Amino acid sequence: MVSPCIYRGWVVLGIATLLFMTQKGIEVSWGTTILCFQQDEDFPQSTLALLGTPLSVFLAFKVSLSNLIYMALFKYGQLSLRQFTALGVSLMVLGLFLTSFADSPQFVAASFGILSGSGTGVLIVCTYIVIALWFPWSHRFHVFSTSVLSAMDPLGITVVNVVVANMCADPSLGWRWAFRLCAAVFGSMGSLLLAVFGNPPIVSSEQQEAMPNEKSFRSPNIQKPPWSVRSKVVIHGIWAIAICCKGFAYFLPMVILPKHLIDLGYKEVDAVKVISVFGTVGAIGQAFASLVGDYVKGYIMVANLVAATMLTVNNIIAAYSTSLTAVYVYCAGGLGVFSWSIPCRVLCCQQ
Repeated sequence: MVSPCIYRGWVVLGIATLLFMTQKGIEVSWGTTILCFQQDEDFPQSTLALLGTPLSVFLAFKVSLSNLIYMALFKYGQLSLRQFTALGVSLMVLGLFLTSFADSPQFVAASFGILSGSGTGVLIVCTYIVIALWFPWSHRFHVFSTSVLSAMDPLGITVVNVVVANMCADPSLGWRWAFRLCAAVFGSMGSLLLAVFGNPPIVSSEQQEAMPNEKSFRSPNIQKPPWSVRSKVVIHGIWAIAICCKGFAYFLPMVILPKHLIDLGYKEVDAVKVISVFGTVGAIGQAFASLVGDYVKGYIMVANLVAATMLTVNNIIAAYSTSLTAVYVYCAGGLGVFSWSIPCRVLCCQQ
């Protein structure tokens, strides 16, 4: 199915990137979906907080299950990554399809939150592992390949937001058919990924260290200090807090901005345009950061400092976004937030 002249890892990476774009678009377009729910007769008394609960459940299951599956795979190496990937795709598609029949926020929390969230958690961790096997740390494009998976997420957010908004505006379609369309597209891409999955080469750390041709790609700045248990606990605690803060800055705008603009008196089409700009700018910035990621291996603290500075400035701008122009300025600042978030996480995890 794949030409022998093409490294299969690139094919797997390309399809996985499209799948991640679709998944992230579905996940982060929840702000637009909430506006659709509020116009449905099955959700007449639902508050914004109640309609936002399914996304919270989704993220909780996505994050918690990802860690559990990773630990299981790490401990029991004989488990098939392909089987776990198929399970993740199936749960995601089933959750989206069942959500199209929802008649209450509680139903959505169970179908989209639990089923789709669990499926996404399984899919993400398995996909990152298989890409890391196709492109190990010693590979010239390791950081690029493992970070570009999410680099195009903002573009997926832009596309899915527009599709969902247009389908909700059409009385003959509505949000229910939007979920069914997402289920069909995600299922198709997931099946394609499984078809080209292949058998990635497994290279041990000892073999990587022995590769003479890859020495030029290992930075002398990579340090592995002999940390004590107490130091590791403190470092992991600080890292966890940083990830939580980054999560708030990443997801809240997608949920709050549409409703915020409606409250300011703007139309829904303006909200869709704002999210589209936010996603497009983020995609450009993150793609650029992925391209240069392999050239900054080892400069973990500098990369994180740049990311934290950009995130701080962007959130200060958010406090003054009380007009459509100010919101667009805030979206332009999203370039910094999206640019370094994923590559920095890759560098941190690998080092």
